[in-house]
Amino acid sequence: MTSETTTLDTGAAIATARLLLRRPDERDVADMARLANNWNVVCNTSRLPFPYREEHARAFIAILEHNRGDGSAPFSVCLDDGKGSFIGVCGYGAPEGHIIRELGYWLGEPYWGSGFATEVVSAVVAHAFTSHPHVTEMHADYQVGNHASGAVLRKCGFEIVGEGEAYSLANGKNMPLVHVSLRREAWQRTVTESQDSA
Repeated sequence: MTSETTTLDTGAAIATARLLLRRPDERDVADMARLANNWNVVCNTSRLPFPYREEHARAFIAILEHNRGDGSAPFSVCLDDGKGSFIGVCGYGAPEGHIIRELGYWLGEPYWGSGFATEVVSAVVAHAFTSHPHVTEMHADYQVGNHASGAVLRKCGFEIVGEGEAYSLANGKNMPLVHVSLRREAWQRTVTESQDSA
């Protein structure tokens, strides 16, 4: 899969085969609240509350604006359907030394099972490694039992490196997690292999 990164008035943007990724803003609030106000979505996340309302979406966007320029890269995931229909969020935290310690994403349930998650995670990983040449490794987590997210991360080259737990707002308790990691050289191999098979 190839992706193209450009700079628009909304910040960094990525175009993939079927998706457009751009900085979250006010136009996303209603759809973000509608799609995230779904137990099947939020139960597998750490930071999304339930119920999820428009005020939560606005607060999330305000935090992103406050942190603008810190090296993190949040994206609204939109269909390349002529309307830019919002379907979810993906992004990564600011690098800490040579490591990006947090890659996260969620997609609305109507968009599960169509390969969108793998497409967007692959594009955001590529953005991270190309935008931060000093970064040698990315980390991510998924809840134990969230096999779909684990499969997406494995397809993108991540490998299991351990287990732990983190508090989940929606669940109201600590949830067990699987820690995964992707090193730059492994990512570069997958890029080369996909180019060779194209």
